Amino acid sequence: EGRHSFRFRIAYDPVSQLENKAAEFMNVPYALNYFPHGLMPAGETLENQLIIENKEISLVAFYQEGDRYILRLLNNQEKQTTAEISMCGVNYTATFGKYEVKTLCYAEGAIQDQAYIC
Repeated sequence: EGRHSFRFRIAYDPVSQLENKAAEFMNVPYALNYFPHGLMPAGETLENQLIIENKEISLVAFYQEGDRYILRLLNNQEKQTTAEISMCGVNYTATFGKYEVKTLCYAEGAIQDQAYIC
């Protein structure tokens, strides 16, 4: 009963990128109203604060907890893979097993793998 609204999209994408493409389609775009105080270092912008080099890895959660940032990443593939993650100029290489969800913590200028969910 009632009125329902559906959205469909037919696309041809590599299987390794389906998780990211589905999230892009389902999530409504939003904007961040950001007015920084002070000067940012040359070449540093919001766009290059978090970079995940491997397109097969999906960022499923990103939030601040106290003075640290929590990143939850998903490898939705049948194969093991690695991803180079860069946040605020700190580089970290993460190895993902098949269908693995990995939690990383960024605090005090370092990225660490968390064996437990923060």
